[in-house]
Amino acid sequence: MEGGWPWNCSAEPRKWVVAMRRVGPGIPGACVVVLSMMAFTVSAAAQETSRFEVDVFGGAYIGTRISLTARAEERIGDAPAFGLRGAWALNPKFSLEASVMKARPKLRTLDPVSGVVRSAAPIDATAFELEALFNVGRGPIRGYFGLGVGVSTLDPLYVSGGAGSDTRFAFNVALGGKLILSDALALRLDSRYRWRITDERLGTVLCLEDGCQTYTTSFYSSAEVTAGLSYRFGGTLPDPVASSPADGNGTGDGARNFR
Repeated sequence: MEGGWPWNCSAEPRKWVVAMRRVGPGIPGACVVVLSMMAFTVSAAAQETSRFEVDVFGGAYIGTRISLTARAEERIGDAPAFGLRGAWALNPKFSLEASVMKARPKLRTLDPVSGVVRSAAPIDATAFELEALFNVGRGPIRGYFGLGVGVSTLDPLYVSGGAGSDTRFAFNVALGGKLILSDALALRLDSRYRWRITDERLGTVLCLEDGCQTYTTSFYSSAEVTAGLSYRFGGTLPDPVASSPADGNGTGDGARNFR
């Protein structure tokens, strides 16, 4: 062809128009179709990997000792917990999640020697956190682990060890899994262990044959074990790999095949 053909469809517009006039609409039209298909594929991929989901959950808040002195031990007990999470999937392997958790355990004051409960009063335990979740696995059962930071509030909290009655910085580790029920719904099991920054205080006393040794700490730790229901917006989960309309895996057994 005289002058050659600029196969790069993104060439300068003037050269592209001249070439189209020489050759006709066939090949330029094909380039437009290819570019349109590429744009659609990128858009579909973005929708596939960038989706929002919400999760309502309930379970157990597990408290630990928050103060220890020679006169009293103060411990936060276990209690039902509930909350809400919202996650944005940046890609199939990584998600960012914001969450709020609330529980109402009892703050118990015990005799440090006998363990007899002297008093007990309810407190509000609240946590606001941002989590980085790393997803693993394929198919209807998938797992994840995560690292999170946020704030934890224990209110009211009046302890002799100075653990703090206000909102403090906290961080956590998470481990859990999901059972995919449909394109939008999943059952979720989640466990978390949280450390809350406190004033330095007596953490424990270790007594051996040669005497007792005290150890201080600047953390209060707690745990959560919850189950919930997740709902995904903005698209479906990765489509089943369908090779026959009967069952989606070409075997005729009625089972779905997940990516």
